[in-house]
Amino acid sequence: MGQGTTRVTPATGSAARVQELGRETAAVRRELDGLVSELDRRRHLAFDWRRQLRRHGRAVALVSTGIVAIAGLIAVTSIARRRRHQGLASRLSELADAMPRALRTLADSAERLAAAAQASIAD
Repeated sequence: MGQGTTRVTPATGSAARVQELGRETAAVRRELDGLVSELDRRRHLAFDWRRQLRRHGRAVALVSTGIVAIAGLIAVTSIARRRRHQGLASRLSELADAMPRALRTLADSAERLAAAAQASIAD
């Protein structure tokens, strides 16, 4: 793109309008330069993590502590639940192992009881 404007020449009597548009353009550019500079400054501030940590250190500490506490609670709950299920499984296994012994003891007791009853009847 070349410098200057097209279709606007001093011969048409609009030289004053050209100068006015030039001043308006310069003013808009200055305003935009200021806005861009401010946005750039804010971007630098927003992404300066050391500064953000200094400004929001307590909040970061609280959130970090909360996350660690929740993770710990989940881990403890998971371990307790796993132990509870393992305890039930081991208890059921022990019960299954003890059942034949209990039945044998009951059968032996019944035989002894029957033998004792027959001996008392015979006496």
